[in-house]
Amino acid sequence: MSGGQFPLRTLNDVAVAATPDALLAPDDRAHLQKIGERWPSHRLVAYEVRLGAPGQVDWSGGFGPHDAAMVAAAFAGADDPAGRAIATLAQAWQAGHPALDGVTFVYLEADLPPGGSGELAGIYLEFPDRRVPHLGLVERLSALAHLLTGQPLPAARLAALEHSLAMLPPGAWIAFVGLMTGRPESPIRLVARAPLPELFGMLEGFALDAARQALDLPILAPFARLARLAWDVTDRVAPRVGVELFAPTFLQNPAFWRETLQAFVDAGLARADRAEAFAAWRHLLPLPKEAIQHPGERAVLALLLPRYRPVAMAYPSHLKLSALPDGSLELKGYLFATLERARPKAR
Repeated sequence: MSGGQFPLRTLNDVAVAATPDALLAPDDRAHLQKIGERWPSHRLVAYEVRLGAPGQVDWSGGFGPHDAAMVAAAFAGADDPAGRAIATLAQAWQAGHPALDGVTFVYLEADLPPGGSGELAGIYLEFPDRRVPHLGLVERLSALAHLLTGQPLPAARLAALEHSLAMLPPGAWIAFVGLMTGRPESPIRLVARAPLPELFGMLEGFALDAARQALDLPILAPFARLARLAWDVTDRVAPRVGVELFAPTFLQNPAFWRETLQAFVDAGLARADRAEAFAAWRHLLPLPKEAIQHPGERAVLALLLPRYRPVAMAYPSHLKLSALPDGSLELKGYLFATLERARPKAR
């Protein structure tokens, strides 16, 4: 762990301080801390780090349905487009807007300097239940875009989204959608879950044979049944695509990640020191009571103190291997810290 030069008041503060120097530069820490103060991050934070050569770090936070009223109130009267979009989304979720039916979590992403500005890059909606149909999803996305930006999606984008969804193999489902309003061309991010061979078949349907050939590697075999394909849609499918790789729950431990990442190190896709720092990042993080922001949870915690303390679980969530337009590959790791139930203090 690495200490920070700022007070540890929030989940984000504590997670930043706990992330090793092998993965974060000093400037990254300062930017992550500032971003966490601006956007909702009391329930979850995630850091997207390059596992090859050091590069841009991305930040994510988010909120659940029971946080919607608190978030809507916090951003009421926001004078910037991103703040207004968060307030509008939270209000719509609280009111039961049909376009948000089945959404279980909202993720917010910001890109750190130098590649990003720290502004909100995108809003992601999680659909973890395969029973949520993708039929009608294009209409829902169009309604959400109009809700958040005041503009409907162009006809060419609607057609490209319909084409993308038509490529889904039987049994696949959309796990996430993202409105990337802070990126060039404001693409829609789609993330589908299915066995890896079926996801590779989708790349043929997108006419992205080069990406399929680059990504179809033996080292992905441990993730064959727990994978997701992420791609961006404007008026076409963007040439950059990524495969998200998850460990089975019973293998979520440092030994699995070390063994798996060694293959990526051997392939030249990861650096040994960064792979080790990612694999070892599993901690139970004590939190200050100020980190609990939901009014109801604060009231419960007040009854439990001082015998109990709030904690967060920090762990490596998953990897993402992206095929870039120039034919190269990039490996990223996702570090998550999630708020847990209060636990008894050690005697």
